[in-house]
Amino acid sequence: YVEDVESDSQLTESDRNHLKKSGVRTLFYLPLEQDNALMGVVGFEALNKPLVLVQEIRMLLKLYSDLLIHTSQRSDTARLMHKERDLGIKLSTAQNLHAALDICLNSAIEVSGLDSGGIYLADDEAATLRLVKYTGLSNGFIETTSNYNYGSEQYKVISQGKALFLETDSLPHDISRPLDDEGIKFLAILPVLLENRVIACVNVASHK
Repeated sequence: YVEDVESDSQLTESDRNHLKKSGVRTLFYLPLEQDNALMGVVGFEALNKPLVLVQEIRMLLKLYSDLLIHTSQRSDTARLMHKERDLGIKLSTAQNLHAALDICLNSAIEVSGLDSGGIYLADDEAATLRLVKYTGLSNGFIETTSNYNYGSEQYKVISQGKALFLETDSLPHDISRPLDDEGIKFLAILPVLLENRVIACVNVASHK
């Protein structure tokens, strides 16, 4: 993360001059990793004036980059590149964090080909994952699954940091029971980690 290319000591003079000619003032790059292997890099730039990336924006960018790598496991390359472009354009128009989360959730559902899902954000003060966005799910299911404390079986699965694509009958009973009651047959769990800490989780599911 380079907040201001004009004053950052990490850059060489040559790199700084090149970026200044392009109007770039802020850089933020995130690695795309899968099973500890580097798959690529996604970068974000702010032009003309520096941009201070507060924690919420960093979280959103990490969520975006993780969605790219997770969905790449289940999408052909051409389709994925098209969806990546569309997601980036839509996120650039979002007016606030919650609008951006809506865009991320809808994109994850569309790319996966599933029919429902939700986004959980970590609340470290309450030691809880809170459901902040959802679609295609019943009110009863939302009431049952809106919060997962850090000691729960669900959090233990998420905290491993690995994307999981599962038929729900393969899950432990404590986790599968509300899914069975909702009629969910398939579940993708997409944890989002920043600096080795769970900051969010995107779940997408199918009732078919």
